[in-house]
Amino acid sequence: MMVKRKAVITYLDEEYYNILLRLAQKKGASVSQIVREILLEKLGDSDGQS
Repeated sequence: MMVKRKAVITYLDEEYYNILLRLAQKKGASVSQIVREILLEKLGDSDGQS
């Protein structure tokens, strides 16, 4: 089953963005990928992909 994905735009204080950026750099990922991982972990991954 194809899952439709929608964009989410959020604004963070620089302090929180920098935390996400450092984590992304450590993992070799983008900030968007890290935010998606965190959201799926907290909300549950309904489509079985991460």
